[in-house]
This record gives sequence, C-alpha cells and structure tokens, in this order.
Amino acid sequence: MRRPKEQLDKKATIMIHQTKRSLKSLLLSVDAHKISFISAFTQKPTSIMCQTIDSPRQPLHEQNLIEQLGGKSQYEFINLAFCENILEDERLSSIYEDYDMDSLADLQRNFLDISFQPNHALTDRTARNRIVLQSYALFEKGLRAHHFDRLRKHFLSALRESWVEDDLLDLCEKRFSKLRCIFDNEGKEIEDILQRQNRIISEVCYSV
Repeated sequence: MRRPKEQLDKKATIMIHQTKRSLKSLLLSVDAHKISFISAFTQKPTSIMCQTIDSPRQPLHEQNLIEQLGGKSQYEFINLAFCENILEDERLSSIYEDYDMDSLADLQRNFLDISFQPNHALTDRTARNRIVLQSYALFEKGLRAHHFDRLRKHFLSALRESWVEDDLLDLCEKRFSKLRCIFDNEGKEIEDILQRQNRIISEVCYSV
C-alpha cells in the first residue's frame, strides 16, 4: 500500500507526462488547422483536411467505454498510471527495461485500444497483427501468457487510483480480460517460433 506522499508524487509524475502529451497533440492540431485553412483558401483540399472534416461523428446513443470513463484525457491518465505500475514491477522490469514512460504509453494505448475503442475489435486480424508486431520484442525478452495476470492487476490498480466506480471497473476488467487471447494465441505462436530458432541455433553450434 503506497503512502499518501508516494501517491501524490506518482500522480504528479503522471500529470506531467499527460501534460507533455497534451501539448504535443495541441501542436499537431494547430498544424492540421493550418493545413486545412491553406487548403480551403486555395480550394485544393488535402487528404489531412478531408480526414478532419469527413470523419463521421459517433451517435450519442453509441457512447463507448472511453467516454464512460470520462473521455480521452481520463483514458490517457489511466493508461499512464497503468504504465507506471508496470515499470515499478520488479518481476516485469527485465522485460520492459528498454521502454521509458512515453514509449510504453504508446505501446499500451494501442494494446488497450483494440478492446476499448468502439471502432476496434479483437476479431480484426489487421489490428491484432499490428499489436503482435509492436510487442514482438517483449515476447523475445520473455513475456508469456502467465504475465497477463500481473498486467491485469496493474491495470485494475490504475483504475482504482483514477477513482473509477466499481460497476464501471468491473466492466473494464471484463473488457481487459478479453485481451488474454492475444497472449494465449499469437503469444504462444511466437514462443514456439523462438524455441525452434533456439533449437536450430543450438544444433548448428553443436555440429560446428
């Protein structure tokens, strides 16, 4: 159990990272508006402007889980708290040692999005392959299916630290638990590939 001062220090660190990322998003938004303005003025719309204007708005009755959590800012705060918990876990430190807060936040956000975003689905093979490719180095460093329970524990802790209500927390836990299939399926396939590679390397070294 963290002491109050440690909790405050952690929340301050997370808020600093969140502020930095918000500033980056703001700068990108300003650049996009500049491009849109110039394109409109010249009557030559660019693909960026078309994406900004033509993106369909989600009907209110299809409110997604991220909105229920409090919106994108709160979702980002939860993700950063999740990453902070991972980086503080000594049992996972050797696996995630090459990641800093920003790079891990990007990785874990993509991981969460496949289950939490309304336009993503675990049945989307392209999205799953992208996550597996991004996480391949982690599987090489020893990430296995049994680590999923620790990640789930850290995610639930992040939700509690963000004052998520119990009924919504249960819903998030169920949604997060669906991600286990990536570890059980693609993760196991990668593990088998790595084992075969190591066996071949051992045989070659032994024959030499």
